[in-house]
Amino acid sequence: MQIYPVLATVTEWRDPSWQLILIRLGTFGVMMNVAVFFLALKFDKEKIAMGILWVCVLYLALLGVMQFIS
Repeated sequence: MQIYPVLATVTEWRDPSWQLILIRLGTFGVMMNVAVFFLALKFDKEKIAMGILWVCVLYLALLGVMQFIS
């Protein structure tokens, strides 16, 4: 709450300020998955990389669904 003090006054999760935070968190999560994916490929761990890729695709699909729901 110190970074975004306006969130202390927000009571609904559909508020645009919450939506901005959720999109930023989603973007950060995808970037972390991509970093681990390429790290797994570098160390020849194809099965782990495919698992991470599927998780990333599902995560993006969930973010898309959440945008349509809200």
